[in-house]
Amino acid sequence: MKVVYVVTMYRWGKRSNHSYILGVYHKKNKAIKSAEREQVERGGNKYYPEILRFNMDENITERKPKTVLRLKKNPEISN
Repeated sequence: MKVVYVVTMYRWGKRSNHSYILGVYHKKNKAIKSAEREQVERGGNKYYPEILRFNMDENITERKPKTVLRLKKNPEISN
């Protein structure tokens, strides 16, 4: 089964703030490296990545995506 890795960047590491999809990748390592590079390029503490692994051609209501890189919050921001 083919899989893809979706990298989403969240401002301050909060889902309720601005976010954007950085990219969709076939290789896990490429997704991780792209997420790390983007975080550094955006100042290191403004945008935090989350990476989810999805199976192609599968309904996500039937099978949830696997978290590859868990979203972390900026420790300097409260709530």
